[in-house]
Amino acid sequence: MSRRLTRILVLLALALAALLLWNKVRIVLWVHLDAWQLVLLFLAVAFLLFLLLDLLVDVVAGRRRL
Repeated sequence: MSRRLTRILVLLALALAALLLWNKVRIVLWVHLDAWQLVLLFLAVAFLLFLLLDLLVDVVAGRRRL
C-alpha cells in the first residue's frame, strides 16, 4: 500500500473513531472513564477501523479475497 493511502486511511480511521465516540459520549461519561482510559478506547477503535479500511481497500483493489 502506498504511503499516501496509508496516511489517508489513518486520518479516516481517527476521524471515524472520534465521531463514534462523540456520538456515544454520554455512555462514556456515564461509565466514568478516566482520561487515559478514554484515550486508550479512542486509539483502540481507531486501530480497528484502520484494519477494516485497509482490508476493504485491499479487497477492492483485488489484492486480497475474502
